[in-house]
Amino acid sequence: MRIVHGPIYFTGETVFPLDYITLGFIGGLLAGGILPLAGVRGALGVAALCLGVSGACRWAFHDSGIRKASSAFMLAGAGALGIVLVLSFHQWMLPSHHLMRHLPRGSANLVGHLTRPIERLKSSGRARLYIDVERLTIRGVEIPVQGSVRISLSYPPAEPYAVGDRVLVRRVRLRRPIRYRNPGAFNYPEFLRLRSIHATALASPRALERIKPMERFAFQRWLFGFRDRMRAYLREAFPEKTAGLLEAITLGIRENLDGEVHESFRLAEASHILAISGLHVGFITFFFYFVFLAFFRRLPPDVFPGRPIVLTPMKAASLAVIPIVILFALLTGARVSTIRAAIIAVVYLLTLILERPGGAMHSVLLAAIIILAIEPGFVWDTGFQLSFVVVASIILAARHLPRPTRRSGWGMGAGGGQGSSSSPASRWWSPSRWPR
Repeated sequence: MRIVHGPIYFTGETVFPLDYITLGFIGGLLAGGILPLAGVRGALGVAALCLGVSGACRWAFHDSGIRKASSAFMLAGAGALGIVLVLSFHQWMLPSHHLMRHLPRGSANLVGHLTRPIERLKSSGRARLYIDVERLTIRGVEIPVQGSVRISLSYPPAEPYAVGDRVLVRRVRLRRPIRYRNPGAFNYPEFLRLRSIHATALASPRALERIKPMERFAFQRWLFGFRDRMRAYLREAFPEKTAGLLEAITLGIRENLDGEVHESFRLAEASHILAISGLHVGFITFFFYFVFLAFFRRLPPDVFPGRPIVLTPMKAASLAVIPIVILFALLTGARVSTIRAAIIAVVYLLTLILERPGGAMHSVLLAAIIILAIEPGFVWDTGFQLSFVVVASIILAARHLPRPTRRSGWGMGAGGGQGSSSSPASRWWSPSRWPR
């Protein structure tokens, strides 16, 4: 391994300083889950270990290569120390009147805003409300609170409700989600917390009342409205089974998916196609990139400025695709796998715009540290672990595959690229190898 200015080159793959910080950050979070080192002590232990190894290498070895390589342990230790700041920030951001700190024991009148459309469950015939709580009225005393609540109704309300409606739910008893007591069992409260649900309740539709329509969440209302219009178009244009399948693979909605179709995908071991992930985000990015690239190449050169920045058709296409990728991730529910793929795609597109080097593994680690900085609890989420471990394994395994020898053609592109990933898959399909 040799260290150069900026990134580190290891077996042909560019390793950036942020990659070591991310590995130390993840290692500190995992160590914090061990009971003797629970919480911040695990992060401090990993930081002390990494910094100790770095200091020992610099003190015991005089070889310049080994002493420079010790900087990797120093960066990993800095990443582990960053957990202390992140966890402290999350604790500081949690107000004293949040539902996670104090939950009323008796019944109360709840006032808040709907954050998503009413969810109707076909299996039980019930409906679910997701409310951003504004205040609770307990025995005639109004108490301002913060947090999100999921309320299950015995049957769907007759009156339609929209995202952003300010509603009142009378005589509701909030409860914390119950965790199964089997050791190592599914942690249902943590599962809901990672999805911003801090309490649950049961109520009757007669206890629900609209106070003011469409008061907040204009962007979410437009987003869900656009998704509903797409679903309505699919139901009108295609048969019921086909429309349910298209809803699953384009919007991530599987409530109308036919059972036989789902079973067929399961038997064919292709169920991953029904879950929005990197495959779908990559196709959206790939398709719209070439659409915009073909459009911008037909424009005269005078349209693209040369000062203060140089804008080319390739850069313009990359810039136009970024909002589409972000919108698609939000439109499909912003799941962990979708966010991971969207961040990777955006990072690749930014390397084209800024003309900076990039790599497949660097993009994966960057996506991981962004998600974990926003919510450190995702490190124990099974979906998060499988999503990143599988993608990282594919990247590492692809390095040992035979490399393509053909250097020209539609797949490789004619312009080379800024990406330095050594995997054949990333060289063929990453935007850094797309034609300019």
